[in-house]
Amino acid sequence: MRAFVAQPYPMHRLHIALLSITSFTACASLKQLTEKAFAEPTLTFKEARLQSVSLGSATVDLVYSVRNPNPIGLSLTEVKYAFSIEGKQVIAGAPPQGLHIPTEGVADLEFPASVKFAELAPAIEAFLTKDSVSYQAQGEVGVASPMGVVRLPLSIEGQLEVPKIPKLEFGSPRVSRLSTEGATLDLPITLTNRNSYPLPIQSVSGALQIAGASVGSFSSGEIGELEGKGSRQVTLPVTLHLPQAAQVATRLKGAVEIGFTGEVASGGVSIPVRHTQAVHFQQ
Repeated sequence: MRAFVAQPYPMHRLHIALLSITSFTACASLKQLTEKAFAEPTLTFKEARLQSVSLGSATVDLVYSVRNPNPIGLSLTEVKYAFSIEGKQVIAGAPPQGLHIPTEGVADLEFPASVKFAELAPAIEAFLTKDSVSYQAQGEVGVASPMGVVRLPLSIEGQLEVPKIPKLEFGSPRVSRLSTEGATLDLPITLTNRNSYPLPIQSVSGALQIAGASVGSFSSGEIGELEGKGSRQVTLPVTLHLPQAAQVATRLKGAVEIGFTGEVASGGVSIPVRHTQAVHFQQ
């Protein structure tokens, strides 16, 4: 009977086996150390900003800050986001995927939403009488990490300022031209932006009454952007034909009431405006 003799294990195979075990153990240990050392990033609400505001629309930017406390950079991989105003969902954008979050640093995430006021209320002029409206945002962002995708929830509710229609104020009118056909009246109008942010105004137009007499209509033409809390005066030439001029002339004693019924155009919409004021004519 032949005796069984154990064959020696080749040394090179033994070295490979030992190296494989060592590498596997080292990788497992490194992964465990990485997982233990990795600190989850945090997401905090920073601010709600109104941009490109007009009487017809605005862009609402909700800004969040994501803080990365780790010694390695991270990147944004997923975004789920829903935004609504007064309970009505608004189409909103999101920060780009792949956005870099620096080592031991902070990155701002901006969620822009284009809001058309006519879609929020049956009558836009009624909407603009509000001081503020409520907004809600919900969702989550995913951040790539050594542990996989870390998902950070976001949820916020707040109030947004509603843009206010500019204040109109008449100055003292002056008769600049007299003829056998009538007269031309220069009427100063001051527009004051009651908002803290700039507001574009295309024009002011409508019908004018002086001392109860209708004297026709006018349009200011392009006015431009009013600075936040700023004012701008425009002088409008109003043509009075002879019967109107005579009727107005008989009433120009002391303070005279001027009435305006028209509209202010801004951001592609025209908002009805009425204003009455007593003024003194320049002599």
